[in-house]
Amino acid sequence: MDFCLGIAGFLEKSISEYVDIAKRTGMNKLEILFGMNREMSPQLYRDMKGDEIKKVKKIFEWSAVKAHALVVPNDFTSAEWKEHLEFAKNAVDTAEFLQTGIIVMYGGSFPQFDRSKDDWNYRRMPAISKALFTQSVDCFQSLIEYTGDRPIRFAIENHDNMTFSGKHFKKFLDAVGSEKIGVAFDPTNFRCLGEDPFVAFNLLKDRIYHFHLKGAHKVDDMVVFDHFMDKDDFDWAKMLKLLKGIYVGVYVIESLFPNIAEEATVKNMEFFNNILGSL
Repeated sequence: MDFCLGIAGFLEKSISEYVDIAKRTGMNKLEILFGMNREMSPQLYRDMKGDEIKKVKKIFEWSAVKAHALVVPNDFTSAEWKEHLEFAKNAVDTAEFLQTGIIVMYGGSFPQFDRSKDDWNYRRMPAISKALFTQSVDCFQSLIEYTGDRPIRFAIENHDNMTFSGKHFKKFLDAVGSEKIGVAFDPTNFRCLGEDPFVAFNLLKDRIYHFHLKGAHKVDDMVVFDHFMDKDDFDWAKMLKLLKGIYVGVYVIESLFPNIAEEATVKNMEFFNNILGSL
């Protein structure tokens, strides 16, 4: 199983620190947030040019750790969609420079969080209008045209609106109509939105380009994120067994809580290796 260190718990780390954490946890791949500005992501951002971006590339070359995926927090359904499209095009150019093959994006609207009690709980947003659906599709088609034959694919993470269920997600992929775009499949996100991940998997399995692993458990009628995956009641063994022979990509260990992110990453990677050993 090829693991990648997920960005969520390490957002405020420098590139050098983040690379060192990857090496300490036994990984050689990183998922990196590509921000609109330095405040959003101190590691990599839109206006990073010249010697600064060359220095980042050198860090990866010297460490033998790869920038496997860029996470681009776009919203093509917003009033600022033109700026978001230009931002995404800039991410394509940066990915090409860093030899990164996956760009993780959102279908429409940023994910919504409730940070009460130190847990992140997804809220399903109201369905977007047909006009905004079309606007988002048009933006992705424009982005794909801009990318051309560069070896870069787009993996849309399942969050809310048009990607909250497998059925809605497939409709969106079909509307874009390109193999350049697929799914950043996150079973836990589907669970938090009330969607059965196995139902979604059957609809989307041929288009999974990126895969997130993170834990959750039920509290009353709500699924909330968890630190350690050995507390999770989800049937991960069943999911990983289904993926064998279908998904040949990287598995991203996503630990959300900064104060224990490294510890949780190590324990969660051990959890998945134990499952794989039993299959």
